[in-house]
Amino acid sequence: LVMEVFPLMVDMLLDLNTVYSLLVSENHIFAGILFGTWLWSFCVEVTLIPEIRTSWKSWVKTAALTRMLMHESCVEAPISLALTTYAVPFTFTTPTQMFLGFASRVLSVTAIVGQIYKRTDLNFDVAQEYLAVAQE
Repeated sequence: LVMEVFPLMVDMLLDLNTVYSLLVSENHIFAGILFGTWLWSFCVEVTLIPEIRTSWKSWVKTAALTRMLMHESCVEAPISLALTTYAVPFTFTTPTQMFLGFASRVLSVTAIVGQIYKRTDLNFDVAQEYLAVAQE
């Protein structure tokens, strides 16, 4: 549970750093798109704090938390990866920004590869799992 939720929280902070870097480099359109994605994810995660607490106590993910984690790795991570990769020339202005940018991309790639692994090697159908969790 910690290995799924903690990287998600760190990635959100790194995405916010990328938004800041895009604003400083006057790339307002992509900063707005990334900030909109970030804000939507943040609002969803804030509403799930009770679910995270429940899951933390029982060490079993609740249905709502499972849906959110699937959405993050299937939708938010690819958008974040695309935008932060596009932003490389604008955001890698200091060694610190370069390190944070690479860390953000590593977390996004890890989430995406995790879903690919579940779908291919484990024969895990995310759509069926999502529907099963939604019906609980």
